[in-house]
Amino acid sequence: MQGLTDSTLPKWRSFGLHAPLRRALHSMGFKQPTSIQSSTLPLSLPGERDVVGIAQTGSGKTLAYGLPILQYVLATLADPTPAAAGASSDAEREDARPLAGLILCPTRELALQVSKHLNALVEAATPPGKKMRFAGIATLTGGMSEEKQRRLLHRGTGADIVVATPGRLWDMCESDDTLTARIKRTRFLVVDEADRMIETGHFAEMEQILALVRRAPSKGKNAAVDVVPTSSITSGGSSMQTLIFSATLSKDLQRNLKRRNRNRKSRGGSTLEDLFDKIDFRDDDPAVIDLTPERRMAAELKETKVECLSKEKDLYLYYFLLRYPGRTIVFINSIDGIRRLLPLLVNLGINAFPLHSQLQQKQRLKYLDRFRSAAIDASAAVQGRSTGTASVLLATDVAARGLDVPGVDHVVHYQLPRSADAFVHRSGRTARAGRSGLSLAMIDPGEKRVWRELCRSLQRPDDTAALPIEYSFLPALRERIELSRSIDNAVHNQAKAAHDESWLKQLADEADIDIASDLDGGDSDVDGGGRSGNAGGKSKAARKAKAKVEGLKAELAEMLRRPLSARGVSHKYITSGSRAGFVEGLLADEQHESMIGVMRSTAEDDLAEAGRQGKGRKKAAAAPAAAPAAGSDASDAESAGDSEPEPEPRAQQGKKRKGAPAGRGRAKKARGGRP
Repeated sequence: MQGLTDSTLPKWRSFGLHAPLRRALHSMGFKQPTSIQSSTLPLSLPGERDVVGIAQTGSGKTLAYGLPILQYVLATLADPTPAAAGASSDAEREDARPLAGLILCPTRELALQVSKHLNALVEAATPPGKKMRFAGIATLTGGMSEEKQRRLLHRGTGADIVVATPGRLWDMCESDDTLTARIKRTRFLVVDEADRMIETGHFAEMEQILALVRRAPSKGKNAAVDVVPTSSITSGGSSMQTLIFSATLSKDLQRNLKRRNRNRKSRGGSTLEDLFDKIDFRDDDPAVIDLTPERRMAAELKETKVECLSKEKDLYLYYFLLRYPGRTIVFINSIDGIRRLLPLLVNLGINAFPLHSQLQQKQRLKYLDRFRSAAIDASAAVQGRSTGTASVLLATDVAARGLDVPGVDHVVHYQLPRSADAFVHRSGRTARAGRSGLSLAMIDPGEKRVWRELCRSLQRPDDTAALPIEYSFLPALRERIELSRSIDNAVHNQAKAAHDESWLKQLADEADIDIASDLDGGDSDVDGGGRSGNAGGKSKAARKAKAKVEGLKAELAEMLRRPLSARGVSHKYITSGSRAGFVEGLLADEQHESMIGVMRSTAEDDLAEAGRQGKGRKKAAAAPAAAPAAGSDASDAESAGDSEPEPEPRAQQGKKRKGAPAGRGRAKKARGGRP
């Protein structure tokens, strides 16, 4: 960008960033730093301090550790001297250029996302017309071609920055001594989502990678075990700068809430202490920047809950997706739960995509891209559209950390997580970068204890407001769900029968036995008889099963075409219904598209309105009844004629109803009617 000056980005002026980085920030719309960036960059950019940054999800942590690395790369290009900082004295490794930065991430999705963000920053910083970028970034994750990653790693003079998951990185280190040497001399070590990365038992390779960058122990300290297969590689460089970032660094949030007889003090120390034990900080006093809010959630995040039976969670989830369309991530604890729920929602016309660890990496990326690129208007939730505009990602906790999908409107905890930090990270997939968002917890009776423990771990009362629900829609939605479930069961049985039939035919062919007529139920003449008549490979039972599925799908399609109506709405005479405001909303085009009788609104607005109404009712109930003033009997008597009579007690109403049929019968006889 021509004419870029310090006045163009006044909020970034004090950091002394190189001109290409300022140009990139301006072109990408980062007009001012976030809180975590303002707090950590003055410490990390000079290149001397190690930093531990703790901030809520969506606060800009990637840029907080990405800018110092890119600033160092640009400084190295301007003055090659810093490139030799921390260089090995081993002559055999002189050609191994140190890494500018090694960024470790717990999941493949997060590693790919970090790499994408940094590549976008480098691309924006590169002057127009210049083909060669100033920094090369390699991403090393499982599920992708290792050979392709190795080529990207060693292309040209080698990648400047490596973004990796521990497993794939260590696999490549075992067969690549040059990569190992570059890691040992890396200038920046970044651990993203550090609490997860150093948690015992999760990443066995993490200990070995940290041993690579550990310095040779001084006298009086135990020597670190060198697990590197190449003994000629020296210890880590002395100038390495370590940047640690996470949204949660508390062991109390990591404990399993579903275990009974928990002792909160049983796990000694803290996650910060574990960090100092496992990571060789070059800084004697690393700066710890904790910007976590008291409630540990973004201020723009609204929380609500639905308490229901476990078997009714599907019903309330479907209601929520229809009532408040948009981008929604639904977190489920098990992969089997995703596999059960996915066809149920797809049959109902919801754009649902799975994301879990048993999917191949290409499938994960494909579904994630489809979820991101679903055609949803920015105001879809307000416009009240349903089928076709609701995009749903059914995910396990593999998507809970670091995943940044623009425009996620809602997060649904279909099942409560096993720890409070997982709840925080799940909820952090929405309300990011200053946008609003909603987190819905679905709580069945068996999860109430877990919910109380979760609230206690987050140090807050259990006062989460319940989601406002229009219960008159539920019977019709329940019919849809039951029919969708029947379709899923029929499809499953059909697939199972087809598999069994195929297996039986294979065995019969190997034994040279003709079983075509048996599979066709003895009525093979319908299709011509014998093998030729059953050339399609389908038995009579299979054809019946297919016809049943098609019939159920047609029935569901017809049911989905019929709009849902709230109680009190008349389709024939729109002005005769008892629904307040229905006609006015219809004339103003503010009615929900597929749920007739409710206005277009967001879940946040309905939650706020329900809160205001609840406060009004509490205030009215708390107001003491006014005592009748002396001498006011006459006025009370005069106003009594204008007031409505008080309702009779239920007992008296019941007594009157018991005698009513006889009276009505005598009246009908007098009129000649049927008794």
